[in-house]
Amino acid sequence: MPQQPMNQQARTQTDALMEQATQETTTAHRPWYQLSKVGRMCLGTYTILLALFGALAWLCWLLETSVPKKSANDGSTGSFSLQFMHQ
Repeated sequence: MPQQPMNQQARTQTDALMEQATQETTTAHRPWYQLSKVGRMCLGTYTILLALFGALAWLCWLLETSVPKKSANDGSTGSFSLQFMHQ
């Protein structure tokens, strides 16, 4: 007779664990449209970052090519020297 209560207790615990596992699985599973929304947000963020770094690279290239280079024998002491006009 002691087998019956022990068996019933094990069955109750098993049922409780099954219910908990079912709830965890249900909450962990996201519908496709929620995952699609997260994917679009990540793709949008990466697109914005790519555009910003592309603009930065273009600006660096533009400034590098538009500023004339100084030669070593022009008499300037630094890379940014002012030239005064003498009258």
